[in-house]
Amino acid sequence: MRLNGKSRAYGNRPRQGYKERTMKRESKHVNILRLCAVLVAFAFPAKVLSAGPLKVFVLAGQSNMQGQGEITDGAQGNLQYMVDTDPATFGHLKDAGGWVVRDDVWVWYERDGSTLIKGGLSVGQGAANDTIGPELQFGHVIGDYYDDQVLLIKTAWGGKSLAVDFRPPSSGWSINPPVAVGDQGYYYQEMLNIVADVLANLSTHFPAYEGQGYEIVGFGWHQGWNDRVNQTYNDEYEYNMANFIRDIRSSEHGFGIPNLPFVIATTGMSGWGETHPRALSLMEAQLAMADANTYPEFEGNVAVVETRDFWRTVAQSPADQNYHWNRNAETYFLIGNAMAEEMAGMIDPNAPSVNAGIDMITWSGEAVQLDPNVVEKEGSDWTDLTYLWSADPNDGVVFDPGNNVEDPNVTISKAPGDAATVTLTLAVNNVGRLEPPVEDTMTIDVYDDACKAAIGKGLASDNPTDFDENCITGFGDLAVLATKWLNDNALTEPVPVSQ
Repeated sequence: MRLNGKSRAYGNRPRQGYKERTMKRESKHVNILRLCAVLVAFAFPAKVLSAGPLKVFVLAGQSNMQGQGEITDGAQGNLQYMVDTDPATFGHLKDAGGWVVRDDVWVWYERDGSTLIKGGLSVGQGAANDTIGPELQFGHVIGDYYDDQVLLIKTAWGGKSLAVDFRPPSSGWSINPPVAVGDQGYYYQEMLNIVADVLANLSTHFPAYEGQGYEIVGFGWHQGWNDRVNQTYNDEYEYNMANFIRDIRSSEHGFGIPNLPFVIATTGMSGWGETHPRALSLMEAQLAMADANTYPEFEGNVAVVETRDFWRTVAQSPADQNYHWNRNAETYFLIGNAMAEEMAGMIDPNAPSVNAGIDMITWSGEAVQLDPNVVEKEGSDWTDLTYLWSADPNDGVVFDPGNNVEDPNVTISKAPGDAATVTLTLAVNNVGRLEPPVEDTMTIDVYDDACKAAIGKGLASDNPTDFDENCITGFGDLAVLATKWLNDNALTEPVPVSQ
């Protein structure tokens, strides 16, 4: 499985291709009863692991890559709250046995240099046992992208700057090599040492490893606060970031993998309301890495996730902690999701972008036409696309003329009662292709009849004389109006009649 992506900002420009889950494209043919709000659904089918090399991703940064998203503490914005209130998006994180543990995605993370976390991907692999970071949803998306085993190596420490702690060798070190905490580049070198040690001892760290080899596939970066609050560090951030990417890829200073896919999540705390010059300039420095005019060498192999859309207020969050995204688990989930989408788009740049269409509403037995948007990429080897729509077999979904065309009609039958939400998945592949397809989902809310569908979505308010909300203006409405008028204007005490 690929991604359930929607659209996002890429730098300051809209980017064509893989799209962020939090937005939907408005179709040119919109059913009058279609839902224009966004509901994102994720599907994670079971799979059989192949015998290919272990796919390794390095996730690096400071405390926000460590992960401060609350799992159960607090209320709104913690992970349990999100699972309870938005199961379509977050439900894959839990099953009947509790929080899901993915054995096909391993995590290695030495928290604060003292607590070693290693094993299957799950919650509690953030800065503390009761928090998550971007690794959680990043791992879920990438784990579904690959049939091979995935390993996430997280090298993150709180309160670290790019200007000093992660300073790349090409920016110059005052002591070479760095030998102590506080030396320029100490944590840059520590990051490389950790990755080398983990990969040299895979069987020790992960007994299920079968000696199939490994390949470092991508690098994720979420850092910036310590440079954001220091003007000198801030001024050189773009220079250091570009050198960091080059050095990570080089044989002399890094992994020796030219054009290693590199994803940066911006330091977007405070959202679009942020006005501080240092905060804005640091984000501009991060976004500049995806500007092909400035850095043509990074075109197609460096992506930047605009995170300001993921900001949640204190009222929506478990805590008042601006520099840690108010400890909002939804935010960390969305950051990891967007980073994974960008990563997958660079791993297989030829795959088409797939949008299953906007969410809709209908009523039982009424046919609606699906309207996906599949965009092939110029020069791609995906030249003979196949389409496959699917839904839960218990949902009463019928595709006409079948589920293997791009835009079939769909009729959904349901028993009388409450509205049902049905999720449809569109999988696009290329004839003869063995790798997983590109997938996206959309939802359809199904009501008993057209009237209930209209009322359910608040459209009855467009008919101000329909007081009994039966979608018809008649004598019954007059009776309701009269009763309401009498109740609202009833006398409560005698009133003398003036002469």
